[in-house]
Amino acid sequence: MTPQLARSPKNKRAYSKRPTSQGKHYTTIGIMGKNGMTFDYTFQGYLNKSYFINILKIFIIPLFSNTRKYLIMDNCSSHNNKDVIKLLEQNKVNYIFLSPYSPEYNPIELAWSKVKHYAKKAEARCELFLGLAIKCAIDSISSDDINGYFNHVNKIYINLN
Repeated sequence: MTPQLARSPKNKRAYSKRPTSQGKHYTTIGIMGKNGMTFDYTFQGYLNKSYFINILKIFIIPLFSNTRKYLIMDNCSSHNNKDVIKLLEQNKVNYIFLSPYSPEYNPIELAWSKVKHYAKKAEARCELFLGLAIKCAIDSISSDDINGYFNHVNKIYINLN
């Protein structure tokens, strides 16, 4: 991960080293509440239904079962399917699916934007440094950031009504 753009002094060319190969794919999932990021998990590969169900069973359901909290998920196929819904309902987890193509309604998408920007600036070239960059990026999300993310989403909802 590297920045797409660079800056340089006026009338000077910007130079930067950038790998030519695509590299491996990493996925980070997380849970954010008013108190901050309560859960994050990064792994190599893509999120599929069976992997998501395992993450739900091990990490997420214990945080949400029998509470008044809501798990807000987007409509990707690994989230929105009958097996996931059945598991959440069996464990009394309140959940909401966002409408399709609506990341602006989910405050965590704003947090992921900051995480990606931070990780790209770190220009990690190996798994260890990428993991450290992602962890530092997540830790850099302040309570002021989180309040701003939720306020931004609340303004969108208010303007829709």
